[in-house]
Amino acid sequence: MFFCGLNGAGKSRTLNSHMSYLPPLPHMHGYDVRKAQQSNEGESQQSKERESQEAQQSKEREWQKQAQQSKERESQKKAQQSEERSRRMEERQIRKRVAEVEQGRAMKRQRMMEDRHAEKLAEEGRELAEAEERLRMMKDRHAEERRRDAEEIKRLKLQILQQENRHGE
Repeated sequence: MFFCGLNGAGKSRTLNSHMSYLPPLPHMHGYDVRKAQQSNEGESQQSKERESQEAQQSKEREWQKQAQQSKERESQKKAQQSEERSRRMEERQIRKRVAEVEQGRAMKRQRMMEDRHAEKLAEEGRELAEAEERLRMMKDRHAEERRRDAEEIKRLKLQILQQENRHGE
């Protein structure tokens, strides 16, 4: 038959070897009450020390657990902050890209407006050039008509003079 020892060693012991750890019983020869009390007080003191150590170890384990939880919370907080920074940076880059695209569109619209304005000016310039050409041609035609009229007048005057000279002779 095996028993687990009371000293916490966890070793299997026979009943006889285990009995050596127990205090002697009163009916046994040589029983000393003072020794038994001192032994009980010593065991009680050891038990208190053991409980105190266990309580201290329990507190230390709790502190370690709290410290680990605190580290984990801090790590999670840092990860969240890092994630938040990354998200904000990504949003900033997106807004920057959107602004670049909008600026590109605005510049394209501006160029298109300038091109249309230039085309309009060119069209107006062509129309003006055509009008100037028509005016020049009209002036040339009028000048030609005046020259012909002047020649016709000269011819007619000359003819009149010739007729007068013929009648006058």
